[in-house]
Amino acid sequence: MLGSLTATVAISLASLASLAVAPKIQPGIPLGCFVKPPKSWYYALFIPELIFDAVLLIMTIARARVTGASRWGLTPALTHLLHTGIGYFLVNFCATVLVACTTANSAL
Repeated sequence: MLGSLTATVAISLASLASLAVAPKIQPGIPLGCFVKPPKSWYYALFIPELIFDAVLLIMTIARARVTGASRWGLTPALTHLLHTGIGYFLVNFCATVLVACTTANSAL
């Protein structure tokens, strides 16, 4: 029992000793989980999200107009969908702009 414990501790210490030597990294190679975008491109990262949400809102409004022009008019379900779609767009737009403004200086 004591022998297996000693062997386990010895193997653990040997593996930690091999991790202590860090490899030399060439200068100019980006480190971390992601590469920081250039400062002039930072706000452009948020444009696709805003375009996607705007397209969803436009499609919802278009469907409401087409259905509203039919003989049934706007149903309560479609009215609710239209109101929540507009609410979703406004909340998501404000949140995206807030994140873009608050992280602009810290991310670069």
